[in-house]
Amino acid sequence: MDSRAFLKAVNAERYMSTFRGCASLARTHALREANFYDERLFIYGNERDLTCRLLNLGYRVLQARKENLAAGIPVDPVIWQQLQSP
Repeated sequence: MDSRAFLKAVNAERYMSTFRGCASLARTHALREANFYDERLFIYGNERDLTCRLLNLGYRVLQARKENLAAGIPVDPVIWQQLQSP
């Protein structure tokens, strides 16, 4: 599989069993209902814990790469170009 096909497959819209918290978007009412992140977990396992609580409440976690975000992090120009291509 070439890199363009790989990136397309990885970024395809699909429902997930967990998520990565960095640059994630969520509905406020769903987070409130799930009581937000458990502060006792801090970094390790907090997304998995929150996802379990959201799933138990009937919500789903959707990976939907709709927006491109730039946070000033250096990115290899070739990879950046591949990410920007449809």
